[in-house]
Amino acid sequence: MRNWTEAGLEQLKVMAIRGMAATDIAAALGCSRLSVLTMASKHGVMVMKYNEAERAVRREKQRAIDKKKNRRRRDKSKPQAELVAQSTKTSSIYRNQLPQIGNLSKTALRAMLQQAVLNTPGARL
Repeated sequence: MRNWTEAGLEQLKVMAIRGMAATDIAAALGCSRLSVLTMASKHGVMVMKYNEAERAVRREKQRAIDKKKNRRRRDKSKPQAELVAQSTKTSSIYRNQLPQIGNLSKTALRAMLQQAVLNTPGARL
């Protein structure tokens, strides 16, 4: 733990103005990064949290996390697409009648649906 003096605070402000990151300031002053960030916050000094090397490492970690999330999303969507494709099978007789549905009455549509259910293997009424 470091006792902050006025000279230390002035050095902190000068280094922050130069654009140094908290890690670099902490190494120069001989204290922890958290201590630098705390004092900068208390005194209203804007300090970059990470230097360029640390930012590059954090970006790579975030890209790996995002890539993993996207892979999971793609994997989850595949079975649903296959399930939809399996459940929409109709016989060619009824598929050929579908364009003419707009001209049929409700009674005719119900009759056609009943016939489709009767002709579907494994269907129960």
